[in-house]
Amino acid sequence: LLCGLSVGFKIPVGYLFTQACSSGQLARVVLHIIRKVEELGLEVVRLVSDSRKVNVSAMGILCSGAGSYCIPHLVNTQRKLFVAFDQSHIIKNVRSQFLATQ
Repeated sequence: LLCGLSVGFKIPVGYLFTQACSSGQLARVVLHIIRKVEELGLEVVRLVSDSRKVNVSAMGILCSGAGSYCIPHLVNTQRKLFVAFDQSHIIKNVRSQFLATQ
């Protein structure tokens, strides 16, 4: 989902069934989408994902295992790309872990 920061818009750019998708495939798709969006003249500033295992692994591939919140941009290394996991999903996962242990 492509979302505007200064202008409010949301545009779906793709849908993948991640259960049948490897982290390498997902990382390649994300990189392809970032390149295409940048070619259209938009700047990708932040990459947000939920914390599903395949998404975490794909983020690790894209970040070269750095585990940092800020990496050199994947298309233009003169800029920074901020990466994050969606807070609402993290809270949901923590809640689910607490409920599972009771």
